[in-house]
Amino acid sequence: MMNLFSKLFVFAFLFLCFHVSLAHEKDKYAKYHDVGLFVGGAFYNGDLNPYKMVDFDSPGFSAGFLYRFNFDRRNSLRLAANYGFIYADDATNTDNEFQYQRGLNFQTNIYEVSTIYEFNFFPYEMGNKSLPISPYIFGGLGGFYFNPQANYNNENYKLRNLNTEGQGVKTNSSKPYSRVQINIPFGAGVKVSLGKKMGFQIEWGLRKLFTDYLDDVSTTYPSYKFIKTEVGEDAANLSGSVDYNKPKKITGNVGRMRGNSKNKDWYSFIGISFTYKISFSSKCPSFN
Repeated sequence: MMNLFSKLFVFAFLFLCFHVSLAHEKDKYAKYHDVGLFVGGAFYNGDLNPYKMVDFDSPGFSAGFLYRFNFDRRNSLRLAANYGFIYADDATNTDNEFQYQRGLNFQTNIYEVSTIYEFNFFPYEMGNKSLPISPYIFGGLGGFYFNPQANYNNENYKLRNLNTEGQGVKTNSSKPYSRVQINIPFGAGVKVSLGKKMGFQIEWGLRKLFTDYLDDVSTTYPSYKFIKTEVGEDAANLSGSVDYNKPKKITGNVGRMRGNSKNKDWYSFIGISFTYKISFSSKCPSFN
């Protein structure tokens, strides 16, 4: 579903940009920069929360800094650095028996940088009373760092090095996942001019990822005995490979589905930005 959504968004984004380029108005005004701060919520969608792209029952936190260069009243380029915190817990999914019995949880900080192109639907200029507002869409390329952790016996464990699905241990050809990944940020929002130098934006930005291990869950349960021997008892318990309803049956869930590797994980930021306008000191000369 989300793959179809992202493809439709990209198609509409490119179509609009092409259309505007054919009928681009020649705006004669001083180009400007603006800088600002972003704050809002962070939301996770993955193997521990597969049915809600935005789960308002489990909101995380996000904040960041942005720099924007406005080429004209329609087009701009944004550079951003963001922080986010997301989490999920199978124990809260009492309406889903598979997840509730699986009993996994995770949380992670996200550190992200991105370069984003923005397109305004209406001509917009901060400080211009005749052009005070415009909805916009955006898309670009980013990179992020994450390091998922799980709470077990009231202690937090960093999951990547515990090989909870057997990655990186002998007899398993899978390599441990990288904690540095690329993403494709895209979304929509509204810009509002608050005065001569101040602007306000509200937006929803999704992140298309190329990893299914944002939550450290993707494929099947490894052997409890094997993980315990190769990595340790904590790693084996955190993998969920033992059936706690039948504690003597320590082969438990081995080989059964732990996550859905066909669907990559997502995260998104919903929030507001306040920006400050910085104008160029000179204008281009005109010619007859």
